[in-house]
Amino acid sequence: MAGRIAIKVEILADRALLVGGNSYFSLENSLEFRPAIERYVSRTKTLALGRLIFTLDHHTQELISLQCFVPSSRWKVEGTEPPPSPDGSGALAFRTHFGEEDFLYFNLKPTYHFHETSSSLRIKFDDRGVVYVRVANCLQVGVSGDGELTDLWMERLRFIP
Repeated sequence: MAGRIAIKVEILADRALLVGGNSYFSLENSLEFRPAIERYVSRTKTLALGRLIFTLDHHTQELISLQCFVPSSRWKVEGTEPPPSPDGSGALAFRTHFGEEDFLYFNLKPTYHFHETSSSLRIKFDDRGVVYVRVANCLQVGVSGDGELTDLWMERLRFIP
């Protein structure tokens, strides 16, 4: 398809799940997933998909943390669904080629869908999710049959004024 950007990912089933928490800071319009224990890495890469920013281990390109700058007024609330049951679990590794750079930006505009009952936010890039995988105690990702990131679920989102 012309104009579509594919974000290739891989699920590493032999890795332990990240443990952390999801927060929305209303004064900054900022969403964050932060690990409970900071893992030491000597160098990181940053992958920005529009306003969604992933911090990755430089060597393995595994997810370390994420941050997103979007006001909650842009979240769709009506008719949203709860997160799906995961099909598996493992670490999330991005297979995007950075070249010699440590920063890569794609101008993507995902949609945001908040499910109030489960306090979960779905960040949706595409409708082609085939498999849903738990990549942290409070994060799931949707992966297409082609190994592309389709959506991200931030579960148990805490609201901080």
